[in-house]
Amino acid sequence: MRIIAFIGILFLLSLHSNGQDWFEGKAQWHYGSIKFDPVSGYYNSYCHMNALRDTVVQGKDCYILTKNCYPCDCLGLEVILHEENGVVQIFHNDSLEFDTLFNMNINPGESWSFTPNESISSDTVKVNVTGNGQKIINGDTLKYIVVNTTGNNWFWGVDTIVEKIGPLHAYFFPQYFACDPLNGNLRCYSDDSLGLFETGIVPYCTYEDVGINEFWSNLNIYPNPAQDYLIIENLPMENCRISIRNVLGQEVYASYSLGLSEKTLNTSNLKAGIYVLEVQTANSEFSRRLVIE
Repeated sequence: MRIIAFIGILFLLSLHSNGQDWFEGKAQWHYGSIKFDPVSGYYNSYCHMNALRDTVVQGKDCYILTKNCYPCDCLGLEVILHEENGVVQIFHNDSLEFDTLFNMNINPGESWSFTPNESISSDTVKVNVTGNGQKIINGDTLKYIVVNTTGNNWFWGVDTIVEKIGPLHAYFFPQYFACDPLNGNLRCYSDDSLGLFETGIVPYCTYEDVGINEFWSNLNIYPNPAQDYLIIENLPMENCRISIRNVLGQEVYASYSLGLSEKTLNTSNLKAGIYVLEVQTANSEFSRRLVIE
């Protein structure tokens, strides 16, 4: 009987080893992406996500992911996800229900459905699986599925979803929040077990390189939070374009520095809320979160 019980334990362990744990080991994602602004058109943005901590929602063991997207208001935004046996579910804060985001167990010819956040779209999306297999990344064997989507233009389209990592050529969430990228590409993924995985689309994972950070290091912006005015000091000695965008990415203020090192912005007409301040030169760009009270 002991031998039978031992064999049973080994069998259960082997089943568990066939799948990878999502969101564990300080998991992080970096995306370079495109955001659409109805005023100025498309512009570049960047999103960084990391698995923050675990929690329990409706009796399910869940993970909380925090998101920081630039230039946008997704700074510290938290998303609740549950994963079990290869099925990843997202918790809708509006309906207080779980919905399937990924299903790594679906075979070619099968599909699952997903409903995005109601603030973006109420259209149900059908995710069709057209292929599956395994990839070896950093020595680990990971399952993948090839999908295409119908029913909503904000979804992934055609992509490959790899367990632990998510879509290889698109953003993890399908335009779930107003400030999410319209489309994007995975730059890097990392966790303590898999290590660093780079897609190679850019030479670095993060938003800015060292040179750009040094270029803007002396910029002084105050007060923040602001009310009637905002002062920007130590501007580059060239004609910088200065703009402010709301949480939808719409430009609500624009001006030029005209080569002056200091500029005072009149913000008295802006409603209280979160904004993004952008300063642009011919060769570089700076953005910072701005609060109007």
